[in-house]
Amino acid sequence: MHWQEIVLTTGQVIFIIALFPSILSKDKPALQTSFLTSAVSLSISIVYITLNIKFAAISAGINGILWLILAVQKYKQKKLIYLRNAVISSSSSLDKKFQGCTLRGITIKAL
Repeated sequence: MHWQEIVLTTGQVIFIIALFPSILSKDKPALQTSFLTSAVSLSISIVYITLNIKFAAISAGINGILWLILAVQKYKQKKLIYLRNAVISSSSSLDKKFQGCTLRGITIKAL
């Protein structure tokens, strides 16, 4: 193992450790940031493989996978927020639609 591989691997391991709070928290980086960083890190991993720098390649690959996990988490988070907003807006439009209607003797009023 050359000193360059030690430096590259150490840097990647520091990045891996730094990503865990983001993976475990509710706050996520932007989807585009996560996806592009994942793609670049996985590309760097492939370059390291071709240079026969195994440990740096493995750590860069892990880093890329963790960024991909963040991208998936952000995508699911955005999708859930979109669905919640759709349900809320549809229920409020239903409330407006049925205001003043009478159903079995009960008049629906605005809240």
